Amino acid sequence: MKKIQTEHSKGFTMVEMAIVLIFIGLIIAGVIGGRSLVRNSQLLSVSDDLTKYRTAVTLFEDQYAAFPGDMLDAYSVFDVDATNNICGTNALAPAGCNGNGNNVINNGGEDVRSWQHLSLAGILQGRLSGALVDGNFVPGTNVPQSKIDGGGYWLHTNTLFGRTDNSIAFASGGGLNEEILTTREAWSIDAKIDDGVANTGDVMSVDGVAGCVNTAGPGTINDYRLTTTNTSCIMVFWINAPN
Repeated sequence: MKKIQTEHSKGFTMVEMAIVLIFIGLIIAGVIGGRSLVRNSQLLSVSDDLTKYRTAVTLFEDQYAAFPGDMLDAYSVFDVDATNNICGTNALAPAGCNGNGNNVINNGGEDVRSWQHLSLAGILQGRLSGALVDGNFVPGTNVPQSKIDGGGYWLHTNTLFGRTDNSIAFASGGGLNEEILTTREAWSIDAKIDDGVANTGDVMSVDGVAGCVNTAGPGTINDYRLTTTNTSCIMVFWINAPN
């Protein structure tokens, strides 16, 4: 018997196609929305991390009358079991555990020891090595790791926009001197916990690659270049109140 083929069996109706497209749209929207939620959570964690680490440095300073990494007698305080050599030798960083006590967290030794001092003091959880790996910072090994892939925190003295002080830089790369955030992301963190201006306050930002901030000139306020969409910013969080 010859089968009768109806119009319905030839393909989808317009209504069915519309339903399929609606479902596809909902799936795409869900994926994009999920990614946005994850990213927002990561950015919030940066704000939380920096508040936590700044508080940790203050607690250390109050307890030991020294900055982590810069502490003169760190070896005698923290290396209670010298056989394990948990804090390097009784010498100056980077080979040794001690800082030079000048109230500055110097680059090239005291900076990487600083996180180890905080962990040995029990102020921060976990153990960080206090030593560079082939000359590099490695988040999770010698510096704290961010929830943002490749991000880490560099505790050191910094000179930026006419100010020199101890600071925490949030960046990427082996030297923790490369861009990690888009301009809008950096601005959103700055606006939330400080003044939203790139070169004033306790939170500042600089170009990792060109495009993060407008560099108008000395004495002028640097605005975030919110039209820039690429990852271009490094953020700096000052430890102490402005001089």
